[in-house]
Amino acid sequence: MTDVGTTGGTKSHWLRLRVENAKGKRSADDVEVLVVDVRARAQGRGQTFGGAAVVWSNMNVGGEYVTRLTLPPGVPRYVDLLALVEPRPQTPAETPAKAQLQVWPAPADGRHELGVATYDIVLAVSARDSNAAFYEVQVEHDGKWWPADAVKGHLKVVSLKRRRRGT
Repeated sequence: MTDVGTTGGTKSHWLRLRVENAKGKRSADDVEVLVVDVRARAQGRGQTFGGAAVVWSNMNVGGEYVTRLTLPPGVPRYVDLLALVEPRPQTPAETPAKAQLQVWPAPADGRHELGVATYDIVLAVSARDSNAAFYEVQVEHDGKWWPADAVKGHLKVVSLKRRRRGT
């Protein structure tokens, strides 16, 4: 979890995942992390994102987020999976806030905004000329804004595991 101030004076918390190409390998070209499925455990059914691309952390070119890059061997990069942005106007802790999946472009229907629930998020890591690797991230979100010293107990990764295939 990383905390960042925004240009508007509010704060945000970011859930970042490390992506790394093993040492001794060739550079991986056109590496993307794609959201394949998001499922709230209580509801039992998910929303398919059709491979919406997750943005690479701190990568913005001409106002566009970077979703595909070359990954050299042994050099970790990070993707921003979720952001929790402080509600406006600035309010005290425990104010309702949605976690936003950091996919680009963001869906106009708001399905990237996650409320109170435990979510299973299926991700695919793909690169040119290689098979995709699938992972499942289980995230708990209590639906509220918390300051930096308390957020890790309220927006947290419960598990991260590799899957044999997509959905």
